Amino acid sequence: MSISSRSTRPEPSPSARRLRVREVPSAYVTAPEPGPLVASPANVRAVVVELFSADVDTRESLYALHLDSRGRLISIEEVARGAINACSASVRDVLTAALVANCSSIVLCHNHPSGDPSPSADDIHFTLKLSDFARGFGIELLDHVIVAASGTVSLRERGVL
Repeated sequence: MSISSRSTRPEPSPSARRLRVREVPSAYVTAPEPGPLVASPANVRAVVVELFSADVDTRESLYALHLDSRGRLISIEEVARGAINACSASVRDVLTAALVANCSSIVLCHNHPSGDPSPSADDIHFTLKLSDFARGFGIELLDHVIVAASGTVSLRERGVL
C-alpha cells in the first residue's frame, strides 16, 4: 500500500486559518487587513487606550498586541484577566499566542483599576522575563504599557526595556 504525502483536502483560505486561531481558549481578535501601524509609542498608546476604553470591568486584564515585521497589527489577544489588583499570567501563555499568530514582535498592555499607572515590581520582573524568553524565539517585546485612569506608562520609555 502506498501512502501519498499530498492531502486531497484543499488548503484553507487565510480567513479559515484565522478562525482556527480564534479557537484558542482565550479571547482572540483578528485585526482588519492591513492592520494599523503600531510601531511608534504614540500609535501604541492610541491602540491601547482605545482597547481599555471599551473595557468597563474593574479587574486587571493583560493583552498582547501581535505585530508583523513592518510593525502592523496582526491581532490582539486577552492573555489573562485577574482580580481588582492583580493578574496572573505566564510567559508561556503570552508566547504560545505569539507563535500561533506568527508575529515578529509583541506589545504588552494591562490596566491598573486603582487609577495609578506606576509599574509594580512584579510588572517589571514579568516584562524582563518575557523579553528574554521571547528573544529566544525571534520575537521582540517592543513595549509594555500600563493604562490607568490617570494616564499611561510605557516601560520602554522608562528604560526598563
